[in-house]
Amino acid sequence: MKFFTLMFTLLLMCSPVKAEISFDAKIKAEAEAENAALAKEAAMTKANREAFLQVAERLTAKANVEELGKLTDEQLLHFIQEVSVMSEVSSPKAYKADLNIRINGALLKQYMQENDMLEVVSAPQKILIVPIFSDMEYQDKVLWEDGNVWRTT
Repeated sequence: MKFFTLMFTLLLMCSPVKAEISFDAKIKAEAEAENAALAKEAAMTKANREAFLQVAERLTAKANVEELGKLTDEQLLHFIQEVSVMSEVSSPKAYKADLNIRINGALLKQYMQENDMLEVVSAPQKILIVPIFSDMEYQDKVLWEDGNVWRTT
């Protein structure tokens, strides 16, 4: 029984895990206005935009993020899935808060795909090739052996 438990545990440890992109952003929002309600509204609007652009940076190139930054505040609200207030302080003319804003990832990806903004993973510009050469009787490849033409340079 212990053998099967051990094998099952090892099998689970060997299974591949796909890394997920986080669609959450932690934002510090603060604003001042004529009264606390206007200050809170201004801070939330600014925080929503900042969170949206932070998440978009994880998915696409800088030029596409700048294009997404041109969306209006009303358009951005469609992408906001959830806003959690971690802490907030309000005074008669100011508002400060620590927020956790979750963006609707499926909707954002769909929008970016429709507008050809999703980043395509490309090969790096500079590639270092390290050749391995063997002229010995030893069957495996060894880089630092005598007679390796790449060592002479």
